[in-house]
Amino acid sequence: MYIFEAIFYTTRRVFYRYDWKATGKNQCHPNIEYVPMIWGLGSMNSITSIHGEKYLLGFNEPNFHAQSNIMPETAAEKWMEIQKKVPSSVKLVSPAAAPCNPKTGQCSMQYNEWFSRFFAKCKQLGCRIDYVATHSYTCNANSLMGFLTAVHNQVQKPIWLTEFACPNTNNNVAPIMSFMRAAVPMLEKSSFIFRYAWFESRLSHAQGHFLGTSTSILDNSGKLTHLGQLYLSL
Repeated sequence: MYIFEAIFYTTRRVFYRYDWKATGKNQCHPNIEYVPMIWGLGSMNSITSIHGEKYLLGFNEPNFHAQSNIMPETAAEKWMEIQKKVPSSVKLVSPAAAPCNPKTGQCSMQYNEWFSRFFAKCKQLGCRIDYVATHSYTCNANSLMGFLTAVHNQVQKPIWLTEFACPNTNNNVAPIMSFMRAAVPMLEKSSFIFRYAWFESRLSHAQGHFLGTSTSILDNSGKLTHLGQLYLSL
């Protein structure tokens, strides 16, 4: 089992965190905002745990069979249940459909088809969606922004990039740093990107996964790596 962390920064300080749960597992500085998530259909009972948070993240990669794996029409119907149970003051962030290759069998459909069907059903039902979440794994900053622009053009809502990183399994941080230097300023300047989060692995046995430890911005003692220092400086 691989354990990953999503670590979040603005230009000068840690801003917020999430851990794919509706309640935070670990204690953290009170100034660091915790953002809860309803990961999948099995997490629906956790909605009652939402108290005082500003945002709620929706289903994780619902178009992937190995993730929350929810058809868009079902997701829209369940979204109405979520919407009715959380306070109206809580901003709702859509399920995070993400790019994939349906021909390989890893997913039910491409992200844009999933979003199209989800929002069509939501229009019928009256879903409230304040932000749209998605993920991207590429080492090309222009490709990243091209993808995010396409998502924004489709959904016409602010984008919350809840996972992004440069996949590299050769333990070579140089291309990752190059990507980060190019991508983060683009994300900061974008008028339609609401928030973003770098996705990393900090466990040595994760090396060889599609990410691996070279994407880490913190080492196992919790100190910033060179990549983390760069991230914080941008």
